[in-house]
Amino acid sequence: MQELILYTQDAPLEVPADRVAGWMLIARGKVKMDGILQGHKMVIEKLLSDVAKNPLQRSLETEIATFRKIQSEMVNDRKKFTAIFDYIKDGCMTIEKEYDPKTNAALANMEISHLNWKKAESAKQQATENKQRETEALKAHVMNMYQAQATKYRMEIRQLIHIAYTSCIKALTPADQVQHAIDLCVQAASNVRPMVPAPFNNVLLTLPELQAIAQTIPQPDFKHIWDELMKELVEKFSLYANDLAAADVVIEQSTIDLQHVQAMEDQALQNTVATNNLVAAGSVFIADKVEIKVKKSIKVVDNDPGWVLKIMSAFISSFNVVMPLITVKSYSNLSVKQMAAALDKAGIEIVGIDYVTTEK
Repeated sequence: MQELILYTQDAPLEVPADRVAGWMLIARGKVKMDGILQGHKMVIEKLLSDVAKNPLQRSLETEIATFRKIQSEMVNDRKKFTAIFDYIKDGCMTIEKEYDPKTNAALANMEISHLNWKKAESAKQQATENKQRETEALKAHVMNMYQAQATKYRMEIRQLIHIAYTSCIKALTPADQVQHAIDLCVQAASNVRPMVPAPFNNVLLTLPELQAIAQTIPQPDFKHIWDELMKELVEKFSLYANDLAAADVVIEQSTIDLQHVQAMEDQALQNTVATNNLVAAGSVFIADKVEIKVKKSIKVVDNDPGWVLKIMSAFISSFNVVMPLITVKSYSNLSVKQMAAALDKAGIEIVGIDYVTTEK
């Protein structure tokens, strides 16, 4: 027998002669099977015709049993022929089964190796991110402390100026005799020192790193602040002669002014701290971050009625949530495993049920 040549889109495909002969045998077998099935069909049709010719009410037990028997013979005779296709199908699937991702050992080892690499890479990135977060937190801490130092320094000296001024007003000290009070105020103000910064709770940064980072943050210019406050002192006492005539009103207004300035300073400090903290939180970025996906799913337990009852009870109690997640073609075929899968998709955890955690 000559070889058969089949033409595909790419090139001619030569089929061995023995395989062609096999196909011919299958074709002849198909014709033979069709004849057998047609014979069964004729017997059934004859049975149905005889029943139709005698429509009177009578027992049809024998005819029904015969119908079922012949149909069963149809199935058995068909299977004798189609079994060869099961064999052919299994043979065709040998290679794909060998490399099935669910069972292939080589792929499983690759996935384990890849997961280990992801874990190691993720740990490195997490360490880098943690140090970046601590660095940015330190910067915000230093800037906030500097702002707090400057605010407190200004308000302490302003309090001294307020006390000196209102004391002179209360005592009705003549305008030409207030210089002594001014000098005492300046002397007291010169002894004011910036507050001691609150410590930073470092975990990852070393002391040299802390110092290096802190040095990059500009410190408050206390000399400039001092000069500005001394100007405020001079300006305030420049109005002393006029204010002396309305002592009670001036004292009250001076207190109100100081409280107003204090409120503005406090609000400015709060705004600065909030901004610095927000910037610090948003300044950390890791490019191409490796993510490890963790999936938690219900552990299927076979031959345990208690497990089945718990799954079904949870499914029924969450029916409206889990039902849209069911993909079964017929609800009558819904299995307990599919119920468990739907509960997993909905993220519903069940007390008393074991779970399996997988990482990818």
